[in-house]
This record gives sequence, structure tokens and C-alpha cells, in this order.
Amino acid sequence: MDSTPQRRLLIKTALALQQQYDRLDRRPAPITLPQDQLAYLNRLHRQCQLARQHGYLAAWQRCRRRLSDTLQVLQHPLSTLQSELNQTRSVPTGPSLRLLYEELDSLSVEFADVDISLKSRTLTVTTEPITLEDIDLGPFDICLRWDQLDQDSPYIVRAVEPDSAASNSTVVHPHVQAQRLCEGDGRPAIVRALQDGRIGEFFVLIRQVLQTYNAHSAYVPLESWHGVSCACCADEVAEDDASTCDGCDSTLCSDCTRSCYECDVALCFDCSRDCTACETRYCRRCLPRCSDCHARCCRDCLDEGRCPTCHDAYLDSEHAEPQDPPIDPTPSPPTPSQTTSPTPSADVQPDRVGQAAVPA
Repeated sequence: MDSTPQRRLLIKTALALQQQYDRLDRRPAPITLPQDQLAYLNRLHRQCQLARQHGYLAAWQRCRRRLSDTLQVLQHPLSTLQSELNQTRSVPTGPSLRLLYEELDSLSVEFADVDISLKSRTLTVTTEPITLEDIDLGPFDICLRWDQLDQDSPYIVRAVEPDSAASNSTVVHPHVQAQRLCEGDGRPAIVRALQDGRIGEFFVLIRQVLQTYNAHSAYVPLESWHGVSCACCADEVAEDDASTCDGCDSTLCSDCTRSCYECDVALCFDCSRDCTACETRYCRRCLPRCSDCHARCCRDCLDEGRCPTCHDAYLDSEHAEPQDPPIDPTPSPPTPSQTTSPTPSADVQPDRVGQAAVPA
């Protein structure tokens, strides 16, 4: 930047930066320990001791594994803290106006595009296009908000031509999510450069992090950058090869995708059903219920609203011939008329005793 207007802009920006640095609390930064992780480590240690005392071998082994994993996780924050303690000066001082001007002037050498906004108090540089493992992520804007120098992260990283990860649109770089950069091992150097007013070095260090890829700390690995995760098996699948379940909108790979035999929509296993008669896969809309037993049955297998089993039972009941009532083999008890002696006929009279028959 050689023109007079540009020099004036640099001087005004350097003055604004110096005023902001002067407002900062220049006391040494407090020492912050990973308290939550240390408390969890102590809790695991107590559990391990109790399991050993009571002879719970399986629980003891499980606690040992968790202790080992937690110690592994603690190595990084403790190592970072040790590095900060070794390099932090006891009496921090603010940067001079000359240093700030020279740092601002050096930005045009390192970056093709530098933008300064006194109104919004932002200083933005644009990197060259960044390619990681044959994936073109495009250029990035690194925007420093100098009115937020007292914040933990007073800058944002924006993709100029976003090629976001297929599984998360807020991830525009394996180490950038929602415009926040995961600085990793570079954080101590970035923080020190900004504290000392070495603005040019601050931007260069961030660019170096953007040009670096660490699969173990990536928000989305590059190998699945243009792929999505199957909701059923969790395998990564290329976005063009994935399907979306019509029932729950989950993403599916080809192996986990079912389709409705009638309407042909894509379905996951939980959103599809088998016809109880033919066992063909359908969506719920295309699989009504039997009017008798309420089992799900496809329309091809329904007959008059009934599944084959219920329809056969209905036909059997309709075509069945009426049967005579069963005959009781036990004889009926005699009626009173059968037990009473018959009355003699009136026109047949017996001979009277002592009377002779009179011939006609």
C-alpha cells in the first residue's frame, strides 16, 4: 500500500488498534485448568479403587480403560497449558503504534485482498484458494474484529465460495464450523501473536491452519466431504447415491432403502410394512387394514375389504348348509295317557253275574 489515502487509512487503523489494546486488561491471563476433566478423572479413580476393594474384576477393568482414555484426552489441554505458561511474559505490554502500522502494511504482501472498515472496526484478508486432498474448498476470508480483542476468539473465518460438507452445511472446512476455526496445536502461537500486536503474523498463522488437515480433529472428514451418513447403518454414502425416506426424511444408503411396491416411494425399514398375505413391502398409505381382523394387507390381496384368511372364513359361513337338530338317544318318559288303563267301550257290556243271556 503506497498511495497517500492508503497510508492514511493504515495510520487511522493503527491508532484505532492501539486505543483498543490500551483498553485491555494488561494483567497476565488467568491460569485455567481443565476442571471438568480432572473431576471426572478423580471420580473414575475412586470407582476403580472401590471395585478393587470389593473384588469386582470386570468393573475394575472397565474403570481402568476409562481412566486410560481420560488421561489420553487430558494430554492435549495440559500440554497446551504448559506451553502457554512457559512462554507467557510476566508483565505484558501493549504494541507500539509503529509496530501496528508495519504489521498492517505487511498484509498487502502476504494477501492479495485486504479490506479495512473503520466503521465496523473490522480487518479482513482473503486467502488464496485452498485445496486439501484434491478437494477444492476455495478462498477464505479471515475477519478480525478489533473491538472484540478481549474476547476468546475475536475473529471469524468465512468461505468466499462455500463448498460445504454434505452432512453439515455449517462446515465449510474440515476445521471450520459456523465460522469458528478449530486452531488445534496452533492456538498458543495465534493467541500470543494477537496479544503482542503482531497482526500480520496472526493472519499468516490462521492461514497455515487452514492449509493443514488433521483427520482426527476434523468436524467432517475429507473422505466423506461430499457424502452423507446413512441413518440406518451409519455408513457414509455419496450424496448422489443417497435416498430420503418418504416417511421420516432420514438419509439412506442403497442397501438400507426399501421402496413401496405400489407408489414406489423410498422408505426406511421402520417406515415400511409387509403385507400379511403376500409379504410384499409397502408404505403405510398403500397398506390398508382388514375390516375384520385389522391386519395390514395390500389392496391386491384384499377381497371386499377382507384379508384372504378372513374372506375365506366369511365365504365358509355364507355357504354352509343348515343342519337338522341332533337326536337325543335318551328315551322320553311316558306321558300320563300312556300310564292310564283304557276305558271300555260303551257298546260292549259284559255279562251280568246271575243273568242268562237272552237269545235274539
